[in-house]
Amino acid sequence: GMLKQLDWYAQLKNFEKTDLKSSDVIIVDEAGMVGTHDWHDILEFSNKIGAKVIAIGDDNQIKPISSGDCFRAALNSLDRVGHLDEIRRQNADWQKEASVEFSKLDTANALAIYEHHGKIHEMTDVKQIAEKFLEIEKIGSAAVLCTTKNECAEINSEIRNLKKANGELGENLFKIGEKSFAKNDQIMFTQNNKAFDVKNGETATVEKFENGILTVKSGEIEKQIDTKSYDKIDHAYAITITKSQGKTYDNTIVVANPIMDAKNTYVAMTRHRENVDLFYRNSDFKDVKSLMSSLSKYHQKDLVQDYAGGNNQYRERVQEYVELSLERISVLKDINKGEAIWEDYSKISEKRTEIGKEIAQDYVNHKIYLDQQGLTLEKLKIQCRLKDRPLSNLEIEAKNRVEEYAKISSHAHDLLNAMQRESQNITRHEKYAEYCKIRSKRNELARGILGDYKAHREFINKSSKDSFVSKESMEKQLDYGTKSQQEFFEKIDGMAREIEKGRHYVSLPEVIEDSREKMSRSTYLLNSEYHKQEHGYGFQINHTMVKDYIKHCKLDVPFNYEIAEHASMIADRYQTDSKEPVSAEIANNCIKQALCYEALKESNKDLKTPWTEEQLQNKASALSQHIKEENISVLNDKNLMQEALFKIDANSQNSQESQNIDLKQMYVDQDLEKQLQTELSKSIDMGLER
Repeated sequence: GMLKQLDWYAQLKNFEKTDLKSSDVIIVDEAGMVGTHDWHDILEFSNKIGAKVIAIGDDNQIKPISSGDCFRAALNSLDRVGHLDEIRRQNADWQKEASVEFSKLDTANALAIYEHHGKIHEMTDVKQIAEKFLEIEKIGSAAVLCTTKNECAEINSEIRNLKKANGELGENLFKIGEKSFAKNDQIMFTQNNKAFDVKNGETATVEKFENGILTVKSGEIEKQIDTKSYDKIDHAYAITITKSQGKTYDNTIVVANPIMDAKNTYVAMTRHRENVDLFYRNSDFKDVKSLMSSLSKYHQKDLVQDYAGGNNQYRERVQEYVELSLERISVLKDINKGEAIWEDYSKISEKRTEIGKEIAQDYVNHKIYLDQQGLTLEKLKIQCRLKDRPLSNLEIEAKNRVEEYAKISSHAHDLLNAMQRESQNITRHEKYAEYCKIRSKRNELARGILGDYKAHREFINKSSKDSFVSKESMEKQLDYGTKSQQEFFEKIDGMAREIEKGRHYVSLPEVIEDSREKMSRSTYLLNSEYHKQEHGYGFQINHTMVKDYIKHCKLDVPFNYEIAEHASMIADRYQTDSKEPVSAEIANNCIKQALCYEALKESNKDLKTPWTEEQLQNKASALSQHIKEENISVLNDKNLMQEALFKIDANSQNSQESQNIDLKQMYVDQDLEKQLQTELSKSIDMGLER
């Protein structure tokens, strides 16, 4: 502020020279940063001449370095206090909303707004900050705001290194202590000096240095400073948050520090017009949740009068609340040791919540004692469940995952009950395949939740009352799924041995072996078994055949079991004898059509007007019939694939033939596409022999 960090006695002597009168007004800016002794000198002088004093400041911003907090005391005792409620510094509406939250010390809410807009980042190293500064400096005034001078020195040094490497700074011209200064360096004066016309906090650009005389440009004014007489100069790229109070920049970077509290976080996050990015070190804060909690803490600047009047009911109630909070922590430790039970913890929590709600309802009378304990109203409401805690992006993802699990789990449960009511053997129910997919999705979510249970625990506990979601139920579902699948595999093993004898299947033992390695294959196998029960034989095309085909043809189409299943469904149209598998030639062409479908399905996502499923099937059929084995790589290029379709459509229109050529007829015709690749044929023949 204007009067902070001054030699007050000398300053007041300067006022005497101005011959102030009772009609004059003394304005103290950033009044919240003025300590008790300094206020005493100001008021003593003003009373002596009868002048009026107007104090301007924000009680929720940084407090004085010296003792006392007279500005707060004045706000609490004066009847006439004006308030500025409109946010003018920030331009974006969502940033204005965050600034209001910061001003109320609702720090977690404000930080959540910035995180949801992608403005909070984990810091890798100092170079990351320096590079970001050089980026934002190009588009307007900029500064890095730090908590300590050591942080500022480290970041200033890195920024200067990058500027020198970019040719933005010249050779070093002079040194003050251990700090070097070069032409074009941005500097800050850290102490007032009338002789050289510089003020504390003023910034300037180094022009030249000759014979101990430093020439700088401050705005449009050129100034000369004798560094032998005045050496209160520092680099101005990174400055302390305290020094930034009262300043405005276009863009800022804030480096979080564990010693920050809600007040200097408020200052740091509201110095910008356009944008601010907050960076934190993982060594200081393990995640954004931890960051929000730490920066929400509150440090009260005490006055002697805060403790006057002895004990009263408001102080005693706040003290009881704090003691119950400490007791909760103690009981929790005893539970972990096996020396207490959760019922003890619940009783203490319920009592603390009850008292906390009473305090919140009468906040005005309890405020001073809450402040002494570092408790803001926001934190009190969150602890007493009067307000939801703001969630970080990762927590929102965890919450959504738990809610999705609860919804899918409930759907799976209802569908299972319905099938059991309608059929004694649910595996033959028409909705069994749908149930298997839902159950697979449910188990996939459960594995993700249990894999990072700590991140999901809070939301599991909240969902457990309504949705019967619990860690134990998820573990049982996964255990049951694994056990059921093992039983299924054992059953398939027995069937496979019979199949070996009769050779009804194509390479089914390979399917079973792979199924042991990858749990995701269970749906394919279940559907194959269901297919056998309905048709008397299982899937004709197995995953090994598809993989061999993709590998041999050097296709970029990723393998999935739906391709093998789709190819098998195509093969069903040409199955004349359930005891004999389809030929290698038909199997290859079925795989080719399924791969064409898969490639076109992926390409279909890019179309403004996507094809219907029927159109997609027809185009896949036509494409597979017109592509030779040696030209199958056309599937790797979307543009070539679209060009091939265009030609097929044109030829089809010219000959007035249908796009959907009968696939079976084409395979039966011995004159069409007889040239199967030797290596692929061997692979399939080996599969047939097995």
